[in-house]
Amino acid sequence: MEEGEQNDYIGPVSVRIKTSRGADDLSNDLRAYGSTPSKLPSVLAERDDWWIDQITQSQAFLSALDDPALKQQLQNPTVANYINLPIPAYVGLTSRFSNVEENALLPIIQRQIFTDLQTFVQAKEGLTYVHGPHGFGKSFALYHLFCALSTYPNNRVLYIPDCDMINDASIRKLFKAVAAAFALDEEFLKMIYPLALSLTYNSWDNLMDCIKRHCVINKLTFFAIFDQHNGLKQEQRRSEPTDLLLWPQYLNGPFFKLIISASANNDDQPLTKDTVSLFPFMEGLSPIELSAWRAKNAFFVNEASLDELTELTRNIPYELSRVLDKVHEHKPPGPPPSLRQVLASYRGDRLLDLNDSHDKYLKDHGATEPDLRYGLVEHKCMLYMTVGIPLASAERHVFDRQFFFLTPQSEGFHLIRPSFPLALEMVLARLQSLADVP
Repeated sequence: MEEGEQNDYIGPVSVRIKTSRGADDLSNDLRAYGSTPSKLPSVLAERDDWWIDQITQSQAFLSALDDPALKQQLQNPTVANYINLPIPAYVGLTSRFSNVEENALLPIIQRQIFTDLQTFVQAKEGLTYVHGPHGFGKSFALYHLFCALSTYPNNRVLYIPDCDMINDASIRKLFKAVAAAFALDEEFLKMIYPLALSLTYNSWDNLMDCIKRHCVINKLTFFAIFDQHNGLKQEQRRSEPTDLLLWPQYLNGPFFKLIISASANNDDQPLTKDTVSLFPFMEGLSPIELSAWRAKNAFFVNEASLDELTELTRNIPYELSRVLDKVHEHKPPGPPPSLRQVLASYRGDRLLDLNDSHDKYLKDHGATEPDLRYGLVEHKCMLYMTVGIPLASAERHVFDRQFFFLTPQSEGFHLIRPSFPLALEMVLARLQSLADVP
């Protein structure tokens, strides 16, 4: 044991504590004042602030979710219905949620795929891996899932909106997330508070034991939701506590459910090999959901048909937002643009963006400037895609999963498909330029 460390038995767990004040001072404080933050002396006030704030903010959030009307909407969702979800102050939502209203409510359209995801997660033990290209609505689905699951009294839900936030000071941040998830469990918080003060790897191991014991004894289900797994650095993915694949080993049992989401070019292949755990998220808005989106955004509500919009965007939420941005670019007093003009402007700008993004992907995988043309392997993949021919062992070939995805065919063969038509158009232009080379 290092100098300045001491084992103290507080409650049901043995806690190793180390502080700048020395182990004896802190241990005496805990014995004299108890292990709850409200009873500790002011010398620990700085450490208490984050703990008390986290719990208070989570309790306020859970209280907002307890509103009968909102709870009814979350527990019995109506497809294409817009609901306003509260945002807990401790979460710090990512920039993807750009439409937060002034009253700190997040308007979300309830989609069928949200319901399908919740059903899938609740039916599984252990890992669910939500996987799909950028812009299809995974982050909104996970936030809706976080809110919906939190309305049930026997659920405890940990939510990390962006794994990038746990690259540094991961133990502290994950302790805060656990405190928020169990904000209504006073005895559990008393139990883990000394662990939260020490913030060592030993305290993390003990925390896992505490979570398992508390959930099993009280018949609770613990959900841990991690979004934007792409943001987690490689070195963090292989060390505790951010090696998320270790969590089901510590928290083994039907009480624990782990949900990880990442866009299609996520490098952590161990997560994608277990196809039983994979939830593919690659659906645009359905016709009824698109109608609700049009009404909400006053998007050409007098147009009888939006077939051209659907053909260009596949009703992918991010693509629809880009089209809506083109509408908002119009400034009076000139006449408002027609739908055709809006779509033409969107198409031109979006193709430039796709080319830039795909150029970066090709450079990252060995293509050389200035041409950035496909190599032989990529050319084969893309050519087969354009003519709809399955490719043997396609999962071993390099292709940009942000814009293309695999569908299994006969054994050992996969068909590569574009996520939406503009991705295919970009590829056709590149293949044509390659064919023009003498």
